Amino acid sequence: MIFRKKNREPKEREVFGMHPGDLGIVAVAALITVVFVYMLLTPKDFDAINRALAPVKPPAPKAQAGTPGITQMQIYDAKKK
Repeated sequence: MIFRKKNREPKEREVFGMHPGDLGIVAVAALITVVFVYMLLTPKDFDAINRALAPVKPPAPKAQAGTPGITQMQIYDAKKK
């Protein structure tokens, strides 16, 4: 049986006193921590992002020509209803 792996003792499989699966968990946690700290330390200009993504407002319509301060009204005769 050339291709058969030798069974090793459980103590020999440990790396740094840990099971290899535990080392994977520690490595993933370390990677997540490093990325989180990098994101905290990277400056962001959220105001510029909000301005770029804001919807464009249409121009306001111009005021109609007329006498300022006077409101035009139509008065109807109540008896003709």
